[in-house]
Amino acid sequence: MVCTKKNVHEGFRQAREEILNFIRSMTTDLQNISAQLQGPSFPSLIAWSAPSPPFVKANFDAKFCSIFVFSWSGVTIRDNQGYVLGACRCKALRIPSPFAAEAICLIHVTSLAGDLGFHSVIFEGDSLALIKKMNSEAHDFSEISALVWEAKGLAWNMHACCFLFIPWGGNQAAHALAGESSLDSTDCFWVEEVPPTVLPFVESDRRYATPS
Repeated sequence: MVCTKKNVHEGFRQAREEILNFIRSMTTDLQNISAQLQGPSFPSLIAWSAPSPPFVKANFDAKFCSIFVFSWSGVTIRDNQGYVLGACRCKALRIPSPFAAEAICLIHVTSLAGDLGFHSVIFEGDSLALIKKMNSEAHDFSEISALVWEAKGLAWNMHACCFLFIPWGGNQAAHALAGESSLDSTDCFWVEEVPPTVLPFVESDRRYATPS
C-alpha cells in the first residue's frame, strides 16, 4: 500500500491514479536534479588534435598498481597527420602513488622524444596537477619534486616544447598502451607503429584530428 503525506497527517484518502501521478512527478523531479548535479557531458568535443609542423605531439599516461606498487607508462609520439613516429610502454618499480606514476611517465615521454631526435615537441597528458608543475617556475617541495626536476632537465635540451593538459577522452591511445596487459612484462619500444590493440585508438584520433 502506498501512503502519502495526506494519508498520514490529514486522514485524506487519495485515488490510486492521483498517487501514481504524484510518484511520476517526484521521479521526474529527481531525475532533473540529478542531471543538474552531474553537469553537462560533451564526450564528442574532447578529441586528440594534430600538431602544426614542425612540432610533433607526445601523449603520455600511466597505470598505477597499488597492490604491487609499480606502474606502467604509455607514450605515443605522432606527427601533424596523426601517424605514429614512436611509442613505448615502460615499467617502474617501487612507485609510492599514482601521482608519482604520472611523474615517472613524464620522464619516459621526454626521454623517448629526445632519444628519437625530436626538438620541437608538444607534451600532452591528462594529469592537470602535473602539467601545472611542469609549467611553473616556483620551487616544488612535493613528493615528486626530483622527478619533475629531471623531466624539466630533459625538456630544456629541446629547441622548443610545451606541456599541455588534455582530458582523458583525448588521451586514449596513451591510456590504452599503458594498460595493455597482453604485452610482455618488460619495457617495449616501437618505431612508426603501435601494438594492434592500441591501433584503433590511433586511427580514430587520426580520422578526427584537425591541426591546432
